[in-house]
Amino acid sequence: MPEINERIETLLNTAFEGTSCFLVEIVVATNNTKVQVFVDCDKNITIDRCAELSRMLEKHLEEEGYVPEKYTLEVSSPGMSKPFRVMRQFEKNIGKSVIIQFLDGTKKEGLLLSVTDELLHLEEHIPQKRGKLLVAPKIQKLSIDRSLIKHTKKKISFKAKK
Repeated sequence: MPEINERIETLLNTAFEGTSCFLVEIVVATNNTKVQVFVDCDKNITIDRCAELSRMLEKHLEEEGYVPEKYTLEVSSPGMSKPFRVMRQFEKNIGKSVIIQFLDGTKKEGLLLSVTDELLHLEEHIPQKRGKLLVAPKIQKLSIDRSLIKHTKKKISFKAKK
C-alpha cells in the first residue's frame, strides 16, 4: 500500500484536474493520527471547497485503511502568513508585495516581478528623503538566486478605507 502522503496527492491531483486548484503541502503526524492538507487555487480557495475536499479525503482514507479509528483531518488554505512552498504560489503572487528572508537572516521587501526555478525577480522600492521631506522612492530591480533564500511570504498590508 502506498504511503498516506502519496495517496492524498493522487486523490487531490484527480480532484483538481481541469481546475485552478493545487496542492501546497501535506503534514502527517506519527501513526497518521493527525493529517493536515494545505490547498490553494490561482484565485482564492473557498471554505466550501475545503469542506468538499475534506469529505472526499475522509471517505477514501477511512475506507482504504490509511488512518486509525480516531484521527484528525484538516483541509485548509496555507494562510497568508505562511511561506510559499510550491511554484504555483509564487506565480499566483506575481505583481504583489512579498517579503524575502535570506539564509543569513536579512530581509528584502518588494514587488514580485517573476520567478524561475533558479531566480526570483523583485522590484524594490527604497524610500528617499531630501532633508525632512520624503520624496519618490528609488526603484531597484533585483535578480535573486533562490538558493540564497530561506523563505518568501506575501506581505500583508491593510489600507484604510476613505
